[in-house]
Amino acid sequence: MSGSEVLFDFLRQTWTFLMGALLVVALLVMLANVLKSSVMTVTGSASGVSAALVSLFSLLILALFATLIIPEVVRNGIQPVVDKTLTSCSAGDVTGVSSIVEEITTFSLRLIVALSALRMLKATFSAVFYNAIDGSVGLSHALIESAEVVGGILLLLLISPLIVKFFGSC
Repeated sequence: MSGSEVLFDFLRQTWTFLMGALLVVALLVMLANVLKSSVMTVTGSASGVSAALVSLFSLLILALFATLIIPEVVRNGIQPVVDKTLTSCSAGDVTGVSSIVEEITTFSLRLIVALSALRMLKATFSAVFYNAIDGSVGLSHALIESAEVVGGILLLLLISPLIVKFFGSC
């Protein structure tokens, strides 16, 4: 097993752990919000009920974002562009230094995609914790950080063929 396979296996396991932890924490905080809403309803506080329900729905949006949107962005939005970049570069002359540059490019692009997926999940995870302590910036911060990640990856993927061509692999 090569070093890159070990690293990507570690990142996959990290993703699985963070996703499980995120869902457990989100479900516990949603349960707490349901209980808070019930208590506020019994005591007659309409503003407390609406705050608890807004918090509940924002947690639901965060959980859906983490479980449905982030994997799809990586799988169908970013990974095909990485694969296209790598296949267009592998069509060139692959001898000696060029194959080393191509291997480094393949590894680095896939590593960047894996790390960016973990960064988006970390942003969502922190948003859930902000929501758990009644913070108001959680959802918007997670969406902004995820958009930064996607924008940065797309910018990198646009210039990566130029970098590889400069080093002579394409």
